[in-house]
Amino acid sequence: MKICTHCQKHNPDEGINCWGCGTPLPEEASQSGKSASPVNSVLRDFRPRLVDFAELGEVFEFAEGFPYPDWKRVSQYIRGKIPKNNWEEAWHEIIIRWLTKFEPPAGEKLYLGESENFFLLSGGKPGECDGVLKCAEAIKTKIRQTLLGLTLKEVYGKHVIIIFDGLDNYYRYISYFYPDGEYPMSSGIFLKKGYGHIAIPQFDERNNQAILTHELAHNALMALPVPVWLNEGVAQILEMQFSYQREMGFDHDMDLIESHRTYWTTETIQKFWTGDSFHAQESAELSYSLAKILLNLISSESGDFKNLLQSAHFCDAGEAAFSSNYGKKLGEIAGIFLGPGDWSPQQNLLKSRFTKAPVPPKI
Repeated sequence: MKICTHCQKHNPDEGINCWGCGTPLPEEASQSGKSASPVNSVLRDFRPRLVDFAELGEVFEFAEGFPYPDWKRVSQYIRGKIPKNNWEEAWHEIIIRWLTKFEPPAGEKLYLGESENFFLLSGGKPGECDGVLKCAEAIKTKIRQTLLGLTLKEVYGKHVIIIFDGLDNYYRYISYFYPDGEYPMSSGIFLKKGYGHIAIPQFDERNNQAILTHELAHNALMALPVPVWLNEGVAQILEMQFSYQREMGFDHDMDLIESHRTYWTTETIQKFWTGDSFHAQESAELSYSLAKILLNLISSESGDFKNLLQSAHFCDAGEAAFSSNYGKKLGEIAGIFLGPGDWSPQQNLLKSRFTKAPVPPKI
């Protein structure tokens, strides 16, 4: 098997030029197990039909040894060159090409698995990876049923999950998306920028279901401009409902009552409403906890929660949508737990804070 040095297509040993892009092939075939590309049935069956990768050109930037596509350029190519009824297949071809650019750790292989709605790239055993795909499909179905009735933006391409071989490579990979280098420790993340995808540090049979539920909830809400606190609250509630391995629920939140009432003030609560407190090490745990508590309190109120999700916007922390659907202010709900005080989001601060969408935190 000869692998094209330009487009990474697999060619027969007797090939002279790549069948995909015409690039001259190396004289010697790649030895079994030495290819950097993940090898399995997904790739053996891969024959690009729509995307001319030679015409598209090199769209991958490499940083820390990982490939990062120029998604804007890819999107422009697909929209400009491919008929709309073929966009789904075109994105399918692009995603396979992207995932084959990942190189496995020394002496190891990468597995590229595919199911109806997902791609999974992992160094785990095929059986383990197939289990993750089945779990992800089941969770997606549950989330879709739970959010039934929401109007979501049409998106193309399958969900992508990348499971790394440990924390070092995980943080090296996601550091590209956080150039300031400041973020709390995490067990997984939904990376919204570009082509939204999920990154997980390592295969963890015990916690995979909880992690996937949380991150797929973010994935489901990615096209809605919901504020961070609402997004994280929904993800945690679904995580508790769908995963039976989760040990820390509302009991843990109640253990933090004194910490909550000590930390939150009329000033610090504003960083909760903007989402900034979810990124800071000293306030991340309390922020996630408070988001979950507020969602629990809202569930006991009379109102239309799905319409809240549909209409809430980060620019006002969801205040207008909450008031419209529940007839109350967010500060009133926060006060039920935090006690007397001015807990409402300050709209002048939010207006000056947001010139673009907030960066989603990790958990």
